[in-house]
Amino acid sequence: MSTGKKSTPPEPGRYRFVRESEPETVRFPPVATGAQIGRVASTPVEDDVDEPSKLIRRVTTTIPIRSSHDDRALGRRARGVIADLAYAAPGAEDAFVESVRALGAAGLEAIGREFPGNVWFDRHAPFAREPLGRFVSPLASMLFRLGEESVPEITRLLGDVREDIRYYAALLALDLDHPAFARPMASLLLDDDSDLVRLALTFCTRTDERAGSLVRALEREAEQASRRDPIRSDALMQMIAMIEPR
Repeated sequence: MSTGKKSTPPEPGRYRFVRESEPETVRFPPVATGAQIGRVASTPVEDDVDEPSKLIRRVTTTIPIRSSHDDRALGRRARGVIADLAYAAPGAEDAFVESVRALGAAGLEAIGREFPGNVWFDRHAPFAREPLGRFVSPLASMLFRLGEESVPEITRLLGDVREDIRYYAALLALDLDHPAFARPMASLLLDDDSDLVRLALTFCTRTDERAGSLVRALEREAEQASRRDPIRSDALMQMIAMIEPR
């Protein structure tokens, strides 16, 4: 039955909110429990991922984990092998080649830390002639045998703060004669140790092609350094003067 009253329209600037129905309940997928995650190793991966637990299962079975304990164990093994190698007699180091190669970077780092180790050739004792780098010590011999793999470690040794380390590394670089040694050997041209300067000059001028290529590279460096570092630029020009074919 009508009351006879008419609805009043809203006044300008006002709004009337009408609650038409109850809001819908939002439901989230179930979260994987600890028990579900714990079954990762025994549950096969399925193609669909309609449940979070399956997604977690897929992710956790495809991420390899390397323990720091493994790294420490590898480091200990490397130190043990290198400690034995360091006192090998000439020729006896052959038996260590595969063991050191299997150690990978850990083996090279261990050699670098102990280099040159027990030496067969002592630069401070009287000698008639310098030997090839491979005959300096068991560790030097191993680096020579590893060839290309040892180039980064020998390069690092060429820049060592100890002059004896640089000297033995330079003998090895001269013996291995890898082109990657050209720039670090050129830096030794300005070394305070005259023996190092002599070895570096021998390496840098071994062939006209190497000398010419190195001079051009140093000239580019000197030109770039001339504006921001005049002292370095002068040092580079000194290297060039020593290398440049007369």
